[in-house]
Formats: sequence, structure tokens, C-alpha cells
Amino acid sequence: MKNIITISRQFGAGGSTIGQAVADKLGFYYCDKDMILNAAKN
Repeated sequence: MKNIITISRQFGAGGSTIGQAVADKLGFYYCDKDMILNAAKN
């Protein structure tokens, strides 16, 4: 079973920094919006 965590935030709230820190602490792969959009294009 794969675990996915999503973070909802307001612009400028540091969500990407927090998301990366949480992923590192839990040993998860971090994927941001740009990576998802790029994968969808290909």
C-alpha cells in the first residue's frame, strides 16, 4: 500500500518547504505541482 500526503495551503505560506521537510522526515518521495504538471504533459 502506498501512502500519499497532500498539503493544502495559501500562496506564500511555505507549503513546499514544509512539505519537503515532512517528506524527508517520513522517508517519502516529495513531488510538487510542477512535477505533476510536467508528468501530465508527457
